[in-house]
Amino acid sequence: ALARRATRPVAAWKLRGWHHKVRCYFHYATEARGAERILEKTPNHVHHLPELFATFPRARVILSIRHPVDAYASLRRRLERDRARGKNEARLRWMQISPQGFAGRYRKVARDERRALARWPGQALQLRYEDATAHPEDTFRAVCEFLSEPYDAAVVGESEAQLDAHGAPTKASRITVNRSVWRDWVEPEEARLLEGRLAKDMARLGYAPIADADPDAPRRV
Repeated sequence: ALARRATRPVAAWKLRGWHHKVRCYFHYATEARGAERILEKTPNHVHHLPELFATFPRARVILSIRHPVDAYASLRRRLERDRARGKNEARLRWMQISPQGFAGRYRKVARDERRALARWPGQALQLRYEDATAHPEDTFRAVCEFLSEPYDAAVVGESEAQLDAHGAPTKASRITVNRSVWRDWVEPEEARLLEGRLAKDMARLGYAPIADADPDAPRRV
């Protein structure tokens, strides 16, 4: 039944010719950048992977996930940063979300990532943010192997972050260990709510509760 439901949006996607339009866009985007391979990193694409694989049958997808409390704190931090930069409030609405709403959003992402790993085991790789920051070299070696790309130590080396005119990173700074500063952005009762609603997903992902943990104790990742 799940497979039948998954074919419906794909059929509509192809009927409208979107697979041809998207392939055409990526062809010219790759050509314009002089690249051999191009990366598309829109987070909501995780909800449209059947269409993606119908368009690019040999695609490789990296599914990123993070502890929900840290992820929610990061969202609030970005909202404040973008407001300080004077961004249009209408463009910030997607970040203005309650803990309850965020829990629902997170649950859908975790669900669709599980489905992708089961349906496309050789083409989907789940990457925990905490693993990438705690063990960057090992993590990115595994990512490069998954992508059949040579590993370059410069990926995790020393560098300064560079931003474009919109404040988006064009070159990331050096990867650092996740410091768990969620308390600066999320109240303990909000963290407890998130962990209560997402307990099953956290257990599947190997995340321990942190809302009531000693703030000075090392985090298990």
